Amino acid sequence: MGKKLFFISYYFPPIGGPGTMRPYYFVSNLQDTFDSIKIFAASEDAMYGLDNSYPVIQNPKVKFFRFDNSGLDGFKRAMGKIKLLPFFNFFFFPWFWERQLPWSRKLYKQLREQAKESRPDMVYVTSGPFSQVISAYKICRAFNIPFVVDLRDPFSESPGRTWMSYWHQRYFKKKEKKILDACVKVIVATPGMKRDYIAAQNIPADKIEVILNGIHVFDPAKVKKTTEILPGKTTELVYTGSLIDWDGHFNPVTKKTAIPFKFHTYNSNTRSLYFYMHAIAALKRAGKEPKAVFSIYGGSDLPKTKTFIASNKLEEDIVFKGKVPFTQLNAVYEKCDILVLLMEERVDGKGKSCFMTGKIYEYISSGKPIICIGSPNDATDLLDELSYPYIRWDNNAEKIMQGLEELAENGLRHEMNMEAFNSSITKCLRSAQAQQLANILQKNV
Repeated sequence: MGKKLFFISYYFPPIGGPGTMRPYYFVSNLQDTFDSIKIFAASEDAMYGLDNSYPVIQNPKVKFFRFDNSGLDGFKRAMGKIKLLPFFNFFFFPWFWERQLPWSRKLYKQLREQAKESRPDMVYVTSGPFSQVISAYKICRAFNIPFVVDLRDPFSESPGRTWMSYWHQRYFKKKEKKILDACVKVIVATPGMKRDYIAAQNIPADKIEVILNGIHVFDPAKVKKTTEILPGKTTELVYTGSLIDWDGHFNPVTKKTAIPFKFHTYNSNTRSLYFYMHAIAALKRAGKEPKAVFSIYGGSDLPKTKTFIASNKLEEDIVFKGKVPFTQLNAVYEKCDILVLLMEERVDGKGKSCFMTGKIYEYISSGKPIICIGSPNDATDLLDELSYPYIRWDNNAEKIMQGLEELAENGLRHEMNMEAFNSSITKCLRSAQAQQLANILQKNV
């Protein structure tokens, strides 16, 4: 083809975290589509650390440009000491205040130099961080380069950002609209996100492509038709993935923060864990045995969440197992009884939660029973489409408590519709999603 691609993704192995797999598998399958791929990625990340379990890409056509994210932490710490950090976050996040902003500024300089040296035929940029999308947009506009934006996370349409000022949100959406109008394709991770952008930003439907996340390892022989958990058995529930610490100001009744202008990092999947913790604490106060151990693999250090667990004597009921390389996750899935999906809740234009974590594909490939905690979203839609049996509990401590009691008393019988599952599973494979991206880039280069 003789074409050159600039591939921009802050999260790329050996950086760990949930945003790494999608770009890694995309690049792995784009090497036959382009003669030259230059990857711009971070060299380290304080939140997620390193995960060296990914196979190294060794191809002379692929060149890496890595740089660190230093430069803003000292100033942010100083603002924190004089109590101004919440104020700055409220008005300036994320366009000017994002955690990866120093990296995105360095990215702009690197892109400008590389574009002058060897102008690419296409630029691919993913989010988050969102600030890197701005850097890519500026370079592509200056050098007249077509670019594709992959919104792995929703951009501005997130009710979880209730702490932002009204005028900030207005500016945020206007800036986003300008960027999305300029790119040749907008890629989103779920059908709900596509509906959202059509409704909220008036983007033509044919400009938006849905590329799901996918399963990277799948052994159909491990998927059982019937799984049974006997009544009275202590069940191991497992969650794998990232969590952000509870800030201590969330009200479980009103679902709002207690302090105005408070930049709270209390995201939706952490909220689901919060309700689960309250359900377990209520059971124990009532003198009942939960008959469930919730093991959490991954996540950052969560001091406030762990303090809550310790103060309510839940250390034996909610256990943090630490980070596990993704190549070892299958062994975790095989040993557990039930997988738990703590669901994000980001509402689309039709009033339905439209965010789907990529974790659902790993869970599906295990064939294990799944409990979804949170509102119905694209993840539960996918499970319905695959005829994959699951249980859903609302973000309600009372409902979760009832669910745990029923699980202890009645056990669980998990019956898989193997015919429907096998006929649908191929569309969930990571290789299929990567080939879909290759076809999009080829058509628009």
